[in-house]
Amino acid sequence: YFSSSPFPRHTYSWALSSPVVTATSPCALSYSSFRLAPLETGSDDDVSKGRQGDAKKEGKIVVAISGGVDSAVAACLLKREGHDLVGLHMSNWDHHDETGECSGEEDKEMSRRICDFIGIDLHETSFVEDYWTLVFQELLDGYERGITPNPDILCNRYIKFGRMWDYARNRLGADKLATGHYARIVKGADDDYHLYKAEDTMKDQTYFLSRVKQEVLSHILLPLSGHDKKRVREMAHELKLPNADRRSSAGICMVGRRRFDQFIQGYIRENPGQFVDLDGNVIAQHQGVHFWTIGQRAKIPSMDRAWYVAHRHSKSNTVVVCEGREHPILRGKRLLVGDVNWFQAAQRAVLAKFSGVDDGELNSAFANNNNNNNSNNRTDKTIEMDVRARHQQPLTRATVTNVSSSASADLVTVEMEDLMFAPAEGQAVSFYIGDVCMGGGAIRRVLDRDEYEIVQSLEGGSAKDIFARACQSHRCGSGQENAAAAMHA
Repeated sequence: YFSSSPFPRHTYSWALSSPVVTATSPCALSYSSFRLAPLETGSDDDVSKGRQGDAKKEGKIVVAISGGVDSAVAACLLKREGHDLVGLHMSNWDHHDETGECSGEEDKEMSRRICDFIGIDLHETSFVEDYWTLVFQELLDGYERGITPNPDILCNRYIKFGRMWDYARNRLGADKLATGHYARIVKGADDDYHLYKAEDTMKDQTYFLSRVKQEVLSHILLPLSGHDKKRVREMAHELKLPNADRRSSAGICMVGRRRFDQFIQGYIRENPGQFVDLDGNVIAQHQGVHFWTIGQRAKIPSMDRAWYVAHRHSKSNTVVVCEGREHPILRGKRLLVGDVNWFQAAQRAVLAKFSGVDDGELNSAFANNNNNNNSNNRTDKTIEMDVRARHQQPLTRATVTNVSSSASADLVTVEMEDLMFAPAEGQAVSFYIGDVCMGGGAIRRVLDRDEYEIVQSLEGGSAKDIFARACQSHRCGSGQENAAAAMHA
């Protein structure tokens, strides 16, 4: 796609030089046992473009230490290169208010052990209030409205690469913030910083980084960008890190080992409503739409057949269910996606294409990409991209069309070539051209589902009416962004 673009065609993993650490540091003693090889393509000039810098240029680096293996190995790689390094552990949840099995205190203690082992200072800070307002409250509001926000994506945008970066820069004097994410950030010949998929495609986390603000990319270092998870675990053992055998975290931290419905009922009261079938017949009662998500099996008493959640309507507190997992209402390919965050490359190329303005090499990449598609619906506001609507879901080709009334193109329709199972409002969507992540947004409506009579009956209008209202609602602005701005002020 980028044969004639300013994007670098080849990137390299971090090259290791002689350690600039004392012999008393465990990191120095352990690192002599292995070497990391660069990628085997590209020229020396490509290396200078692909690498994120060297010890002389990066200045002071604050590395986020979570207590997990990934952040610990990332810190060791940076220490090995001789960077001016300090650790930072953030707490986002008040565990004294919880009786659950969250690992917060254990994470903090492990972070201390890791930094003591490596030989760097560790700072600790709390973003509990910010996390509650910008992430958790948004999660609760979403469930009550019958949508499914992604807390990891919200946390990356507002906390890890928002509040934590502000703290690292303003309180600790950091020039860069390093994390253990699996993705690549590359400075192109155009001097823009671009987000690339990780070398380990199974672990690639660009989906979770797709809504990070553009201005932060140039300050982020991702030392694990060229390594797969298996090798990172091996390095942890070779280094004899204290957490080398620690299990990787999964799911929402504050939920711990509890069932999600047990956790969420501590914050949202039960609100009994009705299960209805596609004909509107009441078949059972439920305790609240917030306990259910699209595609989930609804275990309905006295029903021998398997029923699945197909739609949620919070205003009437109704959950629509269908018979069988293969029912077509559970699949969709046409989405309305809002709050789209386009990275800098897209601001010049995607937005230029949406407005029909020629923007040189980057725009020609899109033009070449679109020449093979002869759809009668093609307009100047349409681009072909790959999209992902769930972590680790295979990329699928899609037609992306700007329906926003603003120049930012933050509201688009996405028509995928392949049907996906159980797309849900609030779910995140990330956009790609080749290996480059162009940005991401959140599903506002599943347009296929709006064609069903039961949905139109509950929503009070035709599919066209539902679409128009969703667009109008989007133009009213994001309360979450306003909250973030207010807290920042």
